[in-house]
Amino acid sequence: MLQDRILIADPSAEVRDFLANQVLANPNFVVQIAQDGTAALQALLTFIPDILLTSLDLPGLRGKDLLAAIRAQELETSAIVLVEEHTTAFALDAFRLGAVDYLAKPLREAEVITAVDRALENIRVRRERAQMHQQLEATNLELEQRVRELSALMAVGKNVTQFRDPAELYQILVDAAVGVTNADFGWLLLRNEQTQKLQLSASMRLPEALGVRQGDEWHSGVEANILSAKRGLNVTGPSLNRVAVGKFARSIAGVPVLVREDAVGVLMVARREMVSFASREVLLLQGIADYAATAVVNARLFTTLGVRARMLQNANAQLQADDHERTQFLRRVGNVLQTPLTQAQTHLNLAIRLMDGHTAPAQREALLTAQLQLQWVLQAVDNLLDPTTQP
Repeated sequence: MLQDRILIADPSAEVRDFLANQVLANPNFVVQIAQDGTAALQALLTFIPDILLTSLDLPGLRGKDLLAAIRAQELETSAIVLVEEHTTAFALDAFRLGAVDYLAKPLREAEVITAVDRALENIRVRRERAQMHQQLEATNLELEQRVRELSALMAVGKNVTQFRDPAELYQILVDAAVGVTNADFGWLLLRNEQTQKLQLSASMRLPEALGVRQGDEWHSGVEANILSAKRGLNVTGPSLNRVAVGKFARSIAGVPVLVREDAVGVLMVARREMVSFASREVLLLQGIADYAATAVVNARLFTTLGVRARMLQNANAQLQADDHERTQFLRRVGNVLQTPLTQAQTHLNLAIRLMDGHTAPAQREALLTAQLQLQWVLQAVDNLLDPTTQP
């Protein structure tokens, strides 16, 4: 149990003894005494009492000077002034300087205990309020941090669902990872589907001395272990000296980017100071890595759709070219056939006009049938030469 500290400042040895050895002789109190203002001021600044019982009439510094020192140093000490019974009016000045109570001499034990208990209760209430205020401020700061984290995750989710350039989206994800984990820098590595090697896809404030640029292969055992184990890693301390990034970071955290249980990449953050990442921060990092997995799937899907679209465009262009070639061929055929067919039609029409009564019915029917068929063939040839005339 904490003991309350009480400082007694009075020129009278009798008063000091009465207060320290009789009234306030309590295991809950730690009591110091001073017989003059100079000693009282020194004790006030070193002992820092909860309660000051002081006479206004002190050798050296006066009691009012002690009250002024309490205010100037912003101490939480509660002052009770001791005055002669016929000079209680002087206590008013002490109240203006911050005293919380006064006691008239000769002192009575019950009155002293009551005044001290009342002052201590006020101190406890003040401290509880201050503690509650600190707790409230801490809670507000924590809530503000949670709101910032949720806002960042919502923004990332919105960006992932939009049609964005993959490189731009990967950069947004790394920026968000550094922000929600309070890291100094971060980077995203994705596995190349052809080479199966990790490549740097995006980074934020990555030290230039590493000599790695976007698109370069990344050779580091830490990320490779995360990729193979499919588990997150949170490391702080000298063990980082064995990896390249350990030259610039004292604490790192990384999580795998999983697509249907397949590790396709690693999302990493780091701090220059030896301050470990909290479990909550690693959890937020994993949430962003999940968004990264969605982005990777979307990028692959868009790539596949793009390839298919180009294939369809090429096939359509080939069909159009084939159709044009076919049309040109048919027109050439039509041009070749049109002249002889027209001449044949002219001769056939002449033969029909020269028919007389001696023409056999079968011969007449054959000539008329041939005329109709020839007209049909000529119409077909005209359509080849001018497709717009087709019904």
